Amino acid sequence: MFKGENRMRNYALEVYEDYLLGKKKILRLNIEAIADKPIKKEDKKIAKERLLEKASTEIIRYAIKDILRWDPQYAAENITGEIVDQLKIRTLFKHIDTPITVIQSGDYRMLMKKVFPSEVSYNLKDQAVDIYKKILNGEMKSFPNGYFKDELGREKLSAVLNYYIATNLAASSIKELYSDFAKGSGRIKKLDTAYIFYAYSGVYDSPLDLLHNSIGDKKDDFLYNFYSFMGVFDEISKEM
Repeated sequence: MFKGENRMRNYALEVYEDYLLGKKKILRLNIEAIADKPIKKEDKKIAKERLLEKASTEIIRYAIKDILRWDPQYAAENITGEIVDQLKIRTLFKHIDTPITVIQSGDYRMLMKKVFPSEVSYNLKDQAVDIYKKILNGEMKSFPNGYFKDELGREKLSAVLNYYIATNLAASSIKELYSDFAKGSGRIKKLDTAYIFYAYSGVYDSPLDLLHNSIGDKKDDFLYNFYSFMGVFDEISKEM
C-alpha cells in the first residue's frame, strides 16, 4: 500500500517544505502520490486515513527532530500551541489517531506519544490531572468542551475525581464518601466549586454514579445500591 518508506517520506517532506517556504498556500497531501498502487474504491476511506496518518507522522517527526532539533520526550513536555503554529503542523493533527479534545487542551503529550511511540513516555491520567491543576490555579478557565465525552472520557474523569478526593477528602471512609456523594445538592455544589460538576454532567447521571465508577477496587456495590435506593425513596417521598 505505501510507497517505499524513503520515497513516501521524501514526498511528504517535499510538500511540507514547499508549504513552509510559501510555495504552497495549504498543506495538502495527495494520497495517490503516496500509494504505490491504485487504491480500490471500496478501500479508499481506510487507505486514505492510514496513508495520511503515516505521512503526517513523518512531517511532525521531521519538524521536531530536524527543524527544532528537540528530543521527542522534551518536545512532548515543552511544545506549545505557539510553536505548533510556527511549525505550521496543526493542520496535520487531525490525521493522527488522537481525541481532538485532548489536543484542544493544549497538552500535546498524547499526540507526541503517537508520533514517537518508543521514544515518549506518556500517561493519560497524569495528563488529565495536570490539566485539572491548571484550572485550579487559573491557567485555564475550564476543561476543553467535550473533554470527557470521548472514548477515553471516563478514564480521564476517574483520574481527576481521585485527585480531588486525595487532596480534599482523604480522611473520609468509603462509607462517608458514598454518603456524601449521595446527598445531592450539597455535594453537587462542592463539585461545582471544584470544577468537576460540569465535567461529569453528561457522562454519569449523578455524583454517586461518578464516585462508584471512578474509585476502582474501592467501590462497594452494597453501598452504591443502598444509597441509590435511598435517593429514589427520597424522591418518591417528596412527591407524595
